[in-house]
Amino acid sequence: MTQNPNSRIVLPSVLAQLQSSSSLPFESAHPLPAVTYHSDEFFRHERQSVFMQEWICVGREDEIASHGDFLTFDIACYRPVLIIPSNGIYGSLCVT
Repeated sequence: MTQNPNSRIVLPSVLAQLQSSSSLPFESAHPLPAVTYHSDEFFRHERQSVFMQEWICVGREDEIASHGDFLTFDIACYRPVLIIPSNGIYGSLCVT
């Protein structure tokens, strides 16, 4: 399999493009640069800078109301599981 040559980027140049684009008025808006969709380096940066900085709402309490109920989901290539064990205290497990 041949890797897309655009997947090898210099992260600071892409971040500069994004910063420049974000300051344009709405009428001048355009899609994200293509590299943001397929660059491994940009994905690692985005995962660390966005998804690992804040709590992320993954479900509602009523979705896992009974002991033994659980939720699974994917967030930036992490697969956490939210569970309610028999003691009723919420817990999580992250399978990477």
